[in-house]
Amino acid sequence: MLIECSAIIIIILGVFFIFLRQKKGDYAICIVPLLLLPFAHIAGEAIVPLLGKVTAANPEDLRIAIDATALMGACLLFGSLGQLRIKSKKARRFYFGLCSGFTVILSWILIFNTTS
Repeated sequence: MLIECSAIIIIILGVFFIFLRQKKGDYAICIVPLLLLPFAHIAGEAIVPLLGKVTAANPEDLRIAIDATALMGACLLFGSLGQLRIKSKKARRFYFGLCSGFTVILSWILIFNTTS
């Protein structure tokens, strides 16, 4: 899933720069947490062999823990950035639901792929 995560990162960065060009800096900052899970998954591929030498944990369990931690961190960032940057309550709810939904579904896919 490294190629898929890399593609997701490229697409989200493209949207980020489009928001910046349209002078929508608040929206650009708000989508940055979407990058956390794909980055963590890619970094986990490099970190897991190192952690495997230090801990007795199964490599798949370490990958799942990294993905789950990234999911929790991203959702916390969605809540805090949405509260600070998005003024409308309706837009905040939509933002939080959409971004959290995307991140949860992506984490399920990454965890399912790790276990199978």
